[in-house]
Amino acid sequence: MEYLTYVRKLLSLRPQYGMTAFVSIHQDVWSRYSGGSGAHAWTLELAGFDLEALKETGAAWLAGVKGGGHGDSGRGVWPCGYTKLAAATMATLFWAGDTFAPKLLVKDKDGKSVPIQQFL
Repeated sequence: MEYLTYVRKLLSLRPQYGMTAFVSIHQDVWSRYSGGSGAHAWTLELAGFDLEALKETGAAWLAGVKGGGHGDSGRGVWPCGYTKLAAATMATLFWAGDTFAPKLLVKDKDGKSVPIQQFL
């Protein structure tokens, strides 16, 4: 929330400088833990994935799970990752979780059970 507050304040400055902005919040292959970059590891855990088993099970095309995926050699071959179980599942939950996983509920910050699509 602190980061979002910072971004909001930063963007609020643009009119006085005659600037416009297009904020592109995106990711590739969901997370560095599933072969790309973007979402935090806890989102995968929230959906039930075991981070330590992603590479071994083939759920992610990944060389850097244990090393954190921070360097180029640890990211894996990201275009191949879209069709792997981890990234494909997370994209499905994000875009269509209400349709394909309607019973998958998670706790929000207030402890209320909400559908995972709404939470993500």
